Amino acid sequence: MPRYPEKYDNTAIATFKRCPREGHYRIDRSLNPRGRKSSALMFGGIVHTALDTLYQTEDIEAACKTLLEAFHADPYEDVKRSPMVGAEMLAVYDRHWKGRRAEWDLLAIEQYFEYPIYGETDIICDTCGELPPDMSHRHGGKCHWLCEGSYVYRVVYCGLVDKVVQNKKTGEVFGIDHKTTSYLNGSYLQAMKLSSQFMGYYYWLKAWSPWKENVSNTFIADFLLTAKKSQYAEAPNTPLRRETIHATPEILEEWVSDTQHWIEVIQSFRAESGYTYGAYEEDPSPTILEILPPKNPDSCSRFNSLCSFYDLCSHPPSMRETHVNMLYDIERWNPKTEAEERKASA
Repeated sequence: MPRYPEKYDNTAIATFKRCPREGHYRIDRSLNPRGRKSSALMFGGIVHTALDTLYQTEDIEAACKTLLEAFHADPYEDVKRSPMVGAEMLAVYDRHWKGRRAEWDLLAIEQYFEYPIYGETDIICDTCGELPPDMSHRHGGKCHWLCEGSYVYRVVYCGLVDKVVQNKKTGEVFGIDHKTTSYLNGSYLQAMKLSSQFMGYYYWLKAWSPWKENVSNTFIADFLLTAKKSQYAEAPNTPLRRETIHATPEILEEWVSDTQHWIEVIQSFRAESGYTYGAYEEDPSPTILEILPPKNPDSCSRFNSLCSFYDLCSHPPSMRETHVNMLYDIERWNPKTEAEERKASA
């Protein structure tokens, strides 16, 4: 019996789009390479946590303390992403945007959300898996078929918005996302204006959030550069760049349609493999699928490094489960848990 609601976020969809086999291993089976750490991801998480402190307290010393404590709790070696680089980045961010922050009220921080990507009428019983007999039934209602279950959304899109702020004078509400990066050029910035991640955040703000009536026509993307000498920085020798993302109702409708398409593609991969959503999460010793989703050899190498699951795909099928047990841990990424952990540490 499928477990509802089915949850999708930008990470899950992007992983399956890149390589269905990788999506199966990372998203469905929750496999993560044992002992392998990404300094870029760890640095980004630490800076996000420190920025949370800065927005909550307006105290740069408290923010730097949060950053250093996070580094000491889980240290790694990377000169380009060191505590000193992070502290300098925070100090410049504080000076550069302090005036703008003074114009805003902070409404939410690390805001988790989920919404029915197919609309409010897309409901199903969480117990028997049956659809309601007519349109009179709503989310949260008791199952018509008397199975003791309740109606829940069948498919939801979820995510995590870094900040939601409101202009004190105009009442306009803005979403803000922070990104740390070592690479920034014009093409990258242009592509970000159509980012599926930002579109998902923006659509939630405009259509589903508590502040939807006052949401601005722009979404704010803050880029924090580990290489501050960039012609695309906000000012010379400043490791910052702020972009505003605009999306018309037509663009957002197209994003919804595209997202629904990719969800259905993922569902088709799962159906062909005989995989039931949530099976690996519920059963610690699941039946291993005999038919796996196809792999995409063009994505085996990215950013000058091999895919995390290259060791599995490069071995015969009969040897893969042995390598799973030797080389991988189960580590489920959950945006809601991520939000709760950041709030607790801020």
